[in-house]
Amino acid sequence: RTCFGSRGSEVQILSPRQDRKKNREDYFGSPFLCKFQYRMKNIKNIFIPLISVCLIIACAAPSTTAFTLDSAEVKREQEIQKEMALKQSAKYKQKLNDVSYSILKRNTDLCGNDVTYYDGLYWDTIFSYNKDWRKAATTALGLGSTVSIVEVVEGSPGDRAGIKVGDIVLGVNDLEVGIVTDEHGNVITWASEKDVKNFFKTYNVVRDNKKIDMIKVLRGSEKLYIKVTKEKVCAYPVLLDDSDVVNAYANGSQIVIAKGMMRFVEDDNELALVIAHELGHNAMRHMDKKQTNALPGLMLDLLSAYAGVNTYGYYSEMTSQKFSQEFETEADYVALYYLYRAGFKIDDAAYFWRRMAADNPSSIATSHSSTHPSGPERFLRIEKTIDEINLKIKNGEKIKPDLTTALPSRGVKNTGWGN
Repeated sequence: RTCFGSRGSEVQILSPRQDRKKNREDYFGSPFLCKFQYRMKNIKNIFIPLISVCLIIACAAPSTTAFTLDSAEVKREQEIQKEMALKQSAKYKQKLNDVSYSILKRNTDLCGNDVTYYDGLYWDTIFSYNKDWRKAATTALGLGSTVSIVEVVEGSPGDRAGIKVGDIVLGVNDLEVGIVTDEHGNVITWASEKDVKNFFKTYNVVRDNKKIDMIKVLRGSEKLYIKVTKEKVCAYPVLLDDSDVVNAYANGSQIVIAKGMMRFVEDDNELALVIAHELGHNAMRHMDKKQTNALPGLMLDLLSAYAGVNTYGYYSEMTSQKFSQEFETEADYVALYYLYRAGFKIDDAAYFWRRMAADNPSSIATSHSSTHPSGPERFLRIEKTIDEINLKIKNGEKIKPDLTTALPSRGVKNTGWGN
């Protein structure tokens, strides 16, 4: 059996049944590759014509004729839908920030040293969007080539200081955006895209380190210098994921809520419960503990790889999930305390998980192989936690979760908060 090399020379294919030691280099070298390439070429020569024939034969077309669309009309509709998408996303983000604010603010003593200074201000610019989305961002969100305040969390330091949505940021402390105005507030020179991006890049590095910011804004033609005294919150920004899946997760430094979950929750109390649950994962260091638990499995994966077996991280994943259900139960437990301390209602909290189980019937049955407790187990344990909190309230005790061990010190240096 033969095949041809790149220069057309005939090459003999050695049989693997021959003496392997003698022929190892030839078998795994160019003859083997030549044989493989030859077969792939034959397959290509056969299948490409077959696919073409299949596409020609597949002629079961629709029974109606679609309207011919003008490309300009399609583009106009695209812009309308982009604007709707941006407005909806902005609405979800504002809801997340408003609901999470009190949770992160009133539980700093339960977040160890994972705290940061927070002003409740969110700003944006069209330069943070792809070019084909900038027109929609201008129309839907009122953005321009400046740095504009797009959200002020109600009751936050920025709100109390008097910052308004629509204010144009000229600078913060000694950092200037690059907009030049005259003494009457009239803009002489607007900032360039490079200036704006450099401002964001520089300020996002240092914004968590300062307790007080002096923010210079342009409101109409009035130039204002506003002092914002920030306050400490748990250093876990709450972010929106564009996924339609009913899901939320924590990664050790952030809390991420999917759009699907935003649509599933029925009110602010349910959304707060989801945020508090994910805060529990971060504050209780579950990601760190999972990484620690993964180490024995990692050793097995490495030993297997040394022996020539690719486990694809199977053992690391298996050992990392050792206390997965217990971590979920713990997150449910501390979440109820976070909620109460933040001023949310907790008496009906368990019914959210009952709804979740009804929406995912597979979670109703108890399964030791699952990463989460069953729906009934979660419901009953949350009910018992509510009883525990109410008893502490009745007895005049401090409303803090009962921890068997102290939380390890960790600290989050740069959260990339806000924008």
